[in-house]
Amino acid sequence: MHEGGFEVRGRAPDALTFFTPAGIELKGRPDPAPLLPADPVAALKALHAAEGLEIRPETNIIWWQGERWDLSWAVESLQSYKEEQRGPA
Repeated sequence: MHEGGFEVRGRAPDALTFFTPAGIELKGRPDPAPLLPADPVAALKALHAAEGLEIRPETNIIWWQGERWDLSWAVESLQSYKEEQRGPA
């Protein structure tokens, strides 16, 4: 099947068996995708509200002006954050 070397044996539509290029039978199937709620936009807004997330038109505005990245500041900030999360020793 295709160029990948997979093989399909059996009779469609009920008795098909799939094999890898190494001859190993592929069993099972992936879980189906979850169903969307009746109003997915409202559900997403409710989830955001529950988590305190507010998305407004200016949310995606980039404030970066093209200046060089301050690596020392970034590393120090991450270390400080990590220490805050860890708590007192």
